[in-house]
Amino acid sequence: MSGAQQVRYMNIASAQDAPPAYNHCPPEESLIMISVEKEIRAVSLRHTRNLLIKKYTTGFLIGFLFCVIVFLISGALWKKFETTNGSPFCNKRVIGYYHGGNNRKITEKQIKKLTHIIFDGVYVNSYNTMEFESDEQRLSFLDMKNKVRTMKSDVKIMVSIDYRPALITDSEKRRFVFNSLSYKVFLNFSEWIRSITNFILEQQLDGVQLTKGTPKSPQENENYIFFIRELRYKLEKLEKDSLRKIPYIVSVMAPPFSQSQLIIHDFFKYVDFLELEIEDPLQLHEITPPIPPLYSTSSNRSIDWTMNAFSCETGEPSKLNIIIPFRGIHWIQTSKAVVTENDEIYRIVAKNGASYEVPWKNIEIFGLNETNAKWHSESMTPYISEPENRELFLFENERSVIEKMKYVRDQNIGGVIIDKLDYDDDWNTLLNAVSSVDLCGGGEQKSDKDKVMYNC
Repeated sequence: MSGAQQVRYMNIASAQDAPPAYNHCPPEESLIMISVEKEIRAVSLRHTRNLLIKKYTTGFLIGFLFCVIVFLISGALWKKFETTNGSPFCNKRVIGYYHGGNNRKITEKQIKKLTHIIFDGVYVNSYNTMEFESDEQRLSFLDMKNKVRTMKSDVKIMVSIDYRPALITDSEKRRFVFNSLSYKVFLNFSEWIRSITNFILEQQLDGVQLTKGTPKSPQENENYIFFIRELRYKLEKLEKDSLRKIPYIVSVMAPPFSQSQLIIHDFFKYVDFLELEIEDPLQLHEITPPIPPLYSTSSNRSIDWTMNAFSCETGEPSKLNIIIPFRGIHWIQTSKAVVTENDEIYRIVAKNGASYEVPWKNIEIFGLNETNAKWHSESMTPYISEPENRELFLFENERSVIEKMKYVRDQNIGGVIIDKLDYDDDWNTLLNAVSSVDLCGGGEQKSDKDKVMYNC
């Protein structure tokens, strides 16, 4: 390589190149010197502040969670308190039969005092379908449903029907059908159950009450249990298909204890509650009985004896109900007392004697003055006696109703059934007597709904 030649390499500065210009760089910033002590103090303050933030945040979260837990617990306790003490019913039932005839409409005041309404203005026609007895009762039924919905009431609406279908008009055929296990019986039951469930679904009801039709033989007992079981299964299927959250109600009128003792446990498997018949003294003795007496000096003819027997046999008094009839019985052609010479309410009925029912609202119309009533302390029954006319009127009044309600509370019975709301007067005198007794207070509080209060 000659001396005149110069070799240049890219990116390699030579001695001949001018130095780079640095005047485009930003001017140097002045530095502030902080003492070490101030720096330590600042770090300490920041650390303390962070600790306080964490402390208050943690405390807030703990307090918030505590408040939520307290709110939930108090809400649950309040709900329980309200259910068991704040409600006028607790787990008790106040059931009222309502017929809806004679242009008698149920009122909001009556509905507020009830837990269940059983409408008994329907029947099974010759086509094996359920229908209203009259247009008037259909309108009364619709009026009742509309009032319950408008009030947003929790009252359950049920329908009452006779256990024996009306399509079997001949008594011998009817007895044959219910005394048989034939395929005909099964078809008959299936059609009838379908009719009941269809009516419940169409009318948006909460359940059904089976009345009358007391079985007369072991075979009829077996068929009766079979029918109730199949009805329960059908309603359970309907609940699932319709996505109903509240189970349908099935209740029955149970025969007197002497007839139902062997089948009562089968009843309890499929029903929610029972209406109990008191032993009928008219079939045992031709005497005038109270309707029904709370107590009796004559063996099994009383509410107390019946409730004692059923409670001890089943161990489930919560499924039992006492019947309170809003009516009386006027006996004519009676003779002397049969229990004691001075006992005016138990009298022999003459062969030509008779009796008829008198609704509470019609007492004065029949010429009976309630102010003249006497009190039979043994049976807790009011009565009007006219020995000179050989007449006797046995009935329920405010005092006897209150005594029965206290009995339900003190003996831990499931509830009462009023027969019927239509029989009360325009001032709801007897219904007010029913609601005047707090079924959840007074006496001994029962934490167990099925605590048996009898000496079994």
